[in-house]
Amino acid sequence: MCRFFKFRFVIVFLVLLFLPSAGFPRNIPGFTADVMAPLIIPGEVINDSGQVYEYTWELFDQHLQAVKAIGVRAVSTDVWWGLVERQQDVYDWSYYDALFEHITKAGLQIHPIMSFHSCGGNVGDTYDCPIPSWIWDVAGPGGKYINELNNPGIQETVSLWAQNSNAVHQEYSEYMEAFQAHFAQYAGDIQGIGISCGPNGEWRYPSYDVYTVNGTSYGRGYPTRGYLYCYSDQAKTSFIVAMTSKYANISVLNQAWGTSLQNFDQVSPPTNGDAFFNINDSSAYINAQYGRDFIAWYHDQMVEHGKTMLTLAINAFEGAFQNVPLEIKIPGVHWTAGGYDRANNYANNMPRSGEVCAGIISNIFTPDIADNGCGPGYAQSMQMVSDLEKSTGADITVYFTAIEMSDNDVVQAYSMARSLAFGVGKQAANKGLTIKGENAIAPNNGSSWDQYNFWWNINNALFYSTYSGVNILRIFNVVDPTQKANYQELIEKYTRVKGKPASSHHSSFFLAPGFHSHHHVTEQNVVPSLLWAFACL
Repeated sequence: MCRFFKFRFVIVFLVLLFLPSAGFPRNIPGFTADVMAPLIIPGEVINDSGQVYEYTWELFDQHLQAVKAIGVRAVSTDVWWGLVERQQDVYDWSYYDALFEHITKAGLQIHPIMSFHSCGGNVGDTYDCPIPSWIWDVAGPGGKYINELNNPGIQETVSLWAQNSNAVHQEYSEYMEAFQAHFAQYAGDIQGIGISCGPNGEWRYPSYDVYTVNGTSYGRGYPTRGYLYCYSDQAKTSFIVAMTSKYANISVLNQAWGTSLQNFDQVSPPTNGDAFFNINDSSAYINAQYGRDFIAWYHDQMVEHGKTMLTLAINAFEGAFQNVPLEIKIPGVHWTAGGYDRANNYANNMPRSGEVCAGIISNIFTPDIADNGCGPGYAQSMQMVSDLEKSTGADITVYFTAIEMSDNDVVQAYSMARSLAFGVGKQAANKGLTIKGENAIAPNNGSSWDQYNFWWNINNALFYSTYSGVNILRIFNVVDPTQKANYQELIEKYTRVKGKPASSHHSSFFLAPGFHSHHHVTEQNVVPSLLWAFACL
């Protein structure tokens, strides 16, 4: 009995020794705290109350000083391709000459993004900047992504299946080389360079984008799964080639798929998307070999596209920017991710379909996140980045969005934002990668440190997961007195002087997914609670 009690108190001692404290967060070497610049200056922006006002250079300078004072290190900005290269091979960097001068004069670093996508149509967008119109002639047939309804092609970014993809890649390379040549003097002031791999600068298909062609609106977004976007002739041919390579003989494919196709030319992406994603149908979705093959190909193509874009950047930035880290962004497609669990009686019959349509997860995923966790759906993407780092010596950071959100596993959205943030963070760590986070929705009057709220969730990701930095959208949202104080508190937790406790007006004990509390749990009451729990062993 004596040994048993000794054992209990040894366990209690170890728990208290290693218990993370809100006042003493985990050490994050190289922690970065950034803000996003406005889309364009001068230009219209929207404040927390939904009012539109003119944002000026004078305001920008004031805001730069304000965020620098709270510990922000860098300002990220899209380097809009459509703004700089309106004419092929004619580059106008004058806007970025001014922007970078303002940022560096304020004593902050630059965090540019090679934005090979258009601006306009996303949440909070008040600026329209299409990609260069001449690129469509360069891209040729298949240059636009086509969805499963065969709607007119979306023009937000060039399709990875463009017939003349090599020529498109050459244009990307020349743009990055020109950027490096013009801004070489800023090499020591650049924190990292983001590489746009799809809509909104994210590594995805335009699955949930809503767009307009000739006055007619197409696409569908949150909280639907969106659409699959692999229906150009070039995309369908790519699927045929992949299945021909895998099965070689049509009879072998028919046996695997339970079909009676006459030849490989009859192989096709799903002809009915909603029916395809029905997980309750034993012959559909990941229940069927056809579904697993299709999802694997669709994701493989996006992974390869990310590899191509990063490789182009590595080669383009061999000069002054050779030692500048590169970045790739995975979107937090958190809706449709839940709902297929015991608590919901498996009500969502299309679990994780939003992520699949976006092309960001493989066919090896866990459909019931709430019961069994995120699963390995992002492992293939992380493996590619890890392999590319090892083979090239490049330093590549993965960004993941929507880390400010909580799980909300109820109809209609079935959101699992926080669980995804932790699952993706874990898979990045498994591959030894650096991962940082962004918010999807700007902080507003309701954003606080309350449990499951904006800053609580961001701190939770930093505190318990493997994220080593944040980039907050946008600078004019952060300078609100309340939000500035909130961000300053977050920054101070992870940039404190060694041996000095971080200031904390909110000493909540932050809970990782899998821990639930209906009351406000504090560091002060969690310790005696743990003592009591272990005393009851």
